[in-house]
Amino acid sequence: MTMAQLNTAMFVAVTLYVAVTVMSNSHKNNPGGIGSTPGPGGTWTPDPCQIIPQLPTCPKPAEWPQQSQGVREGFDGNSEAGSARIFRGGTDMSIKPNEVKLVNGEVVPNPSKGVSININPLNKNVASRGAYELTNLPDGLKIVKQGLDPGHYIIVPKEAMTMARFQELLNQIVLSPLK
Repeated sequence: MTMAQLNTAMFVAVTLYVAVTVMSNSHKNNPGGIGSTPGPGGTWTPDPCQIIPQLPTCPKPAEWPQQSQGVREGFDGNSEAGSARIFRGGTDMSIKPNEVKLVNGEVVPNPSKGVSININPLNKNVASRGAYELTNLPDGLKIVKQGLDPGHYIIVPKEAMTMARFQELLNQIVLSPLK
């Protein structure tokens, strides 16, 4: 092993140790955040690939399952994910508590609050629920980048709307299972 390889290996090891320690400590009181997966006895285990996706052992986009590209209605100009395929864990598009920002009783576009999706079907939050690909995006919704995970995006309304209308639009999204 060359000195450069040794330095790189040491850097990755130290970075991973620090990240795992920080994530482990932060999840004692806030389980379920980025980089964690449920473990035995209700404990939460940090996922190194969500903390440092550049690690050599993490799956790369070329290694993700492939599926023929379906019809992508409404994605052009409404998705910060560009032409990337977009996935949801499971078939439920229900709004979860604290996923949206309400102002005067309406859901408003917010770059940090929305329904979670990912461009990586192997992401633990997607794969653990079964990866389903979004094949359409109803008019009135848009996809925006959110958080530190490079593959994490959210669905938000284009403009303020009632919670019922937002859920109605989310229910129009067609999800296709990976094969």
